[in-house]
Amino acid sequence: MRLRVALFTHSVNPRGGVAHALALGEALLARGVEAVVIGPDQDGRGFFRQAACETVALPVAAVGKDLRQLVSQRIDEISAYVANQPPDRFHILHAQDPISANAVLALRPARIKTPLVRTVHHVDNFADPVLACWSQRAIEKPDVLCCVSAHWQAILRKTHGREAFCVGNGVALDRFSPAPRPQDAALRQELELGQGPLFLAVGGIEARKNSQNILAAFRWVQAALPEARLIFAGGATLLDHSSYQAAFAAKLAAYDPDLIRAVQVTGALPQPRMESLYRLADALVFPSFEEGFGLAVIEAMASGTPVIVADRPPFRDYLGAHECLWVDPSDPAAIAAAMRASLDPKIGPDLARRGPKVAARFDWQDVADRHVPLYARLAASTERSARCRR
Repeated sequence: MRLRVALFTHSVNPRGGVAHALALGEALLARGVEAVVIGPDQDGRGFFRQAACETVALPVAAVGKDLRQLVSQRIDEISAYVANQPPDRFHILHAQDPISANAVLALRPARIKTPLVRTVHHVDNFADPVLACWSQRAIEKPDVLCCVSAHWQAILRKTHGREAFCVGNGVALDRFSPAPRPQDAALRQELELGQGPLFLAVGGIEARKNSQNILAAFRWVQAALPEARLIFAGGATLLDHSSYQAAFAAKLAAYDPDLIRAVQVTGALPQPRMESLYRLADALVFPSFEEGFGLAVIEAMASGTPVIVADRPPFRDYLGAHECLWVDPSDPAAIAAAMRASLDPKIGPDLARRGPKVAARFDWQDVADRHVPLYARLAASTERSARCRR
């Protein structure tokens, strides 16, 4: 029996869970599994990158800024898609987020009996009681939980009383590589980066990404190195970070004009541009207060770019003491010192050499191989139950 698996994402944009689903789908296909990645697509642009596996960019309606309304509508839209599939279309429904998990749960048990797997990348804290309930339900009710780090495996066990399979993450070494590409130089020129040091922060302007402390650290670095540049890339999200972003903008606006010109906030970028940015950067500055895994870290390392990370989980779960630069994320001075250290000819080049070797430990085929036996057991159990009912 060839396994058929639906991998659901909360969007088609470049976020960690979406990137994980696409790469997992490709790796599952290479293992003989029919994998389809399905995500709501409000703008009709499709997934942020092409994938070797089948994808379904699900047309959905635009919604205002009310997050509860948006989540409710996405749940209904994904539920409608699932309900319209033949009952035997998939052996496994695998949600990468609470929205799609709730969409499947809304149909159970009356409409569908297909097993539901949920991967918890991280858990957001919601003040809104309805959003908090949906988030909790998407942890408590799936048949099986997966997670991407030992850190979140421990949290799910301690806080929610659920065991989760740690499936990890991977990196595509054919795309994330130190080898220069023709588009790299063109991007440097287009963004007017000059030839000074370039620091890259990935994930947009968010509190958990520690954007304000990164900015404060760069202020000190740029005072000593006027040619230095800082780029904040990414940030496609459904959540409302407007208050934090306004505070960030106010801090930046109060700085010296030369520093203001040295900072760029690009928003989400096409995949080839992100690959180039990793290669162009002298360091990835990633001292997040909270991450599920931090996929950008191993993408940067695969690209031969030194990384600066918070001295806390989940980074401690998978990085060695001398494989990156560790910092206290609450201390801008420490972040600034690490940024300067990444430019030290005795430190930066050594980290750049180590990076691809570290990244090679993270293979998407290994991630797929952790899923396939789980899927097979669930599918076999469902088939046995169906035979008993007949």
